[in-house]
Amino acid sequence: MALKNKNNTDQAKYYHNSTKHSLESLRNNKHSLNWSTMPEVFKDYENAVKIPLPAFQQQANISTGESIENSRKPVNVLSNEAMSLMDLATILHMTNGATEIKHFPKMTYMFRAAPSAGALYPTVTYILVRNVKGLKPGIYHYNVKEECLHFINTDPDCFKSFSNLVPDAQLIETAPVTFIYSSIFFRSQWKYRDRAYRYCLLDAGHLIVQTILSASAMNYNSVLTGEFDDEKINNLLNFPIDEEAVMAILSIGRTILPFEKKNKVRIFDAAPKEAEDIFLFLHNSTILKSSKEMTNSKAPKLIKSKDMNGSDHSLPSKFQKGDDLFKTILRRRSKRKWLSNPIPEDMFSSVLYYSYGVHNEGFGDLSVGADNILNLYVVVHNIEGIDPGTYYYERKKHDLALIKKGFFNEKSLEMAMNQRFVGNANAVFIMTISGDKMKTNRDYRYACMDAGMLGGRIYLQTTSLGLGSTGVGAYFDDKVSKVIEAGSDEMVIYLVAIGITSHFKTLTSNDVL
Repeated sequence: MALKNKNNTDQAKYYHNSTKHSLESLRNNKHSLNWSTMPEVFKDYENAVKIPLPAFQQQANISTGESIENSRKPVNVLSNEAMSLMDLATILHMTNGATEIKHFPKMTYMFRAAPSAGALYPTVTYILVRNVKGLKPGIYHYNVKEECLHFINTDPDCFKSFSNLVPDAQLIETAPVTFIYSSIFFRSQWKYRDRAYRYCLLDAGHLIVQTILSASAMNYNSVLTGEFDDEKINNLLNFPIDEEAVMAILSIGRTILPFEKKNKVRIFDAAPKEAEDIFLFLHNSTILKSSKEMTNSKAPKLIKSKDMNGSDHSLPSKFQKGDDLFKTILRRRSKRKWLSNPIPEDMFSSVLYYSYGVHNEGFGDLSVGADNILNLYVVVHNIEGIDPGTYYYERKKHDLALIKKGFFNEKSLEMAMNQRFVGNANAVFIMTISGDKMKTNRDYRYACMDAGMLGGRIYLQTTSLGLGSTGVGAYFDDKVSKVIEAGSDEMVIYLVAIGITSHFKTLTSNDVL
């Protein structure tokens, strides 16, 4: 019997609760991997024209921290100034390119720029090219394996078609490049089944943030949206129904004005569809369709802090910006082996600020569409100058609000399904979604991608400082909630363990910091 959807948040909460891990759910799990159906992690358009990309820029000449800070300046108007093909090649490579290749007897493995759950890489990158030197206008697919572009749509009206399906038509019509991120569901479902929708969204967030930061490093601005007409935009890209779907859209270009009041923009109505399984039940409950109504464009929302009763631990306010962004991306890897040294407090403070701190002007990082419904908690195991315990990060004040003092290494190990690197980490970042702040099911989609973006900034800033980190999607949801004493309506969505690696000493010289 098909599951029915309504226009509220019940479906998102039902999906989230239905895909929680617990000891009971693991005991009842009869799923085993079918290696004969393992999905390919590269998409190919066999009949498409291939355009080779030039060598990418390997040094950004700007620190990771500075690129994050620059990306926090809100904009909503982009110029149509042309982008060079080298700039585009660099942004693409730093988003999802192969950063290391290892050859084994029966296979060749490509490590990618952005992290991915299980190295299954469900996110595919397309670009709508309007004004790039050396490229014809149209729609392209980024071929990661061959470091080239597939020219898949030469329709001169494609810009008009796309612009009618997003809130602000002007962005598509003027930006030299618009990135379109899709998810191929089975790549993640093959291993993670119904919980895979969470991973698809987190993975998309990883890629989005690396696009934004890479563009920022080259003085381009980005405007991000997760709002669009799902069915029509997927049809324009000829995606098979229920197999691949657009998740977010990012327009990139130069701008002079930081933020400009604009005319009315298009809004969208909920258009939920029925589904036969819990995975598509959630996705289909978040679908939108174009509305004839228009509304005034919105200014970025000011950051609001969650009210906490615990005492505050004030963090150092001088931040280490870290290594060159592109060098950082090219060497980023998930780390699971830690030294026993404590992380210096000023370094830990820098990771927190650049990952989720608030810009001096009162604005935070770009959001896919659900501003300010994420919470960031920290379980401190071994940070110099900070008592072990659980804390809530007050991003507006850049303080840690104490929840409970004590050593939580064993609890961290237990909540992370006995993944030893979590219990041994110097600290564990925990992200939750405030269910009471969600207005629609779509907000869950947005918040998961925002969590992926936050996790991506943690990955990059730790790497840039010579630390290590690893994202964790497999955990006992309710045990995590208990450790941080989360509210009854908070949904745990992502964990990131950080620690000191053997690479630490070589990256803490004055030359880097």
